[in-house]
Amino acid sequence: MAVRASAFLALLPVVALALPAAAAVADPAPPAIGDWNCHPTAEHPRPVVLIHGTAGGARDWRVLAPRLQAQGRCVFALDYGRDPRILLPLNAFAPMAQSLDAVGAFTEQVLAATGATQVDLVGHSQGGVLAMQIAQRLGPDAIHSVLAIAPTTHGTALDGLVDLSDGTGLRPVVDDVLRQGVCPACADQEVGSEAVDELNSAPITVPGIRYGILATRQDLVATPGGPGSFVDEPGVIDDLADDLWPGHVLEHGSLPRDPLVDDWVCAHLDD
Repeated sequence: MAVRASAFLALLPVVALALPAAAAVADPAPPAIGDWNCHPTAEHPRPVVLIHGTAGGARDWRVLAPRLQAQGRCVFALDYGRDPRILLPLNAFAPMAQSLDAVGAFTEQVLAATGATQVDLVGHSQGGVLAMQIAQRLGPDAIHSVLAIAPTTHGTALDGLVDLSDGTGLRPVVDDVLRQGVCPACADQEVGSEAVDELNSAPITVPGIRYGILATRQDLVATPGGPGSFVDEPGVIDDLADDLWPGHVLEHGSLPRDPLVDDWVCAHLDD
């Protein structure tokens, strides 16, 4: 009992760190974004698929999506990753393999509905990792670019909490509790998880696809901020927000709505 109690206490910060994006949203927004009647133009031939992070939703893109649509782009987003074992209605808590299948199928649906040959993927946190995995799955025939905002590429240390659970010997118990229906995706994104090791077991990038990654030292979720996200492979643009915008305060959950982050996305979509 003492071990399980200690594991529960160790678990609380892990789940709490996954929740800011959901808790920060109070205003009503549509559950998904996209007009299936939208057809790409010569100026913007590729639809943009926006992929939220853990505990987020399509609503996280309520600032960026209208901006991209106003530019004449076809923009799509979905809510994904509900796990029926979890009582709270939280997105992206399901095992990442399940979410990968769902978002991958959605991406193919966007291609079929719009008649486009390629899409651009923009993902936040877990969504950035899923974007990289979808690019691996569909390849350059379907994916033009991947823009990842604070992705948990190499797994997150959760600002030292994962190391703490390792040091106390509680990690197997904590991970088991997470996987049994608290937050399987949280366990999948920890440093040293099977999902993280699989992504990093071979080159992450795919030849013929453009990659841009934005991260910040201020991040308390995708940690260590910067190195935990960046991909040190040829052709990848790894940008540290703190160097781009010195003094600008950033928080993991609100990154998709930050105006400077959105500027970065728009600039790289236009490259």
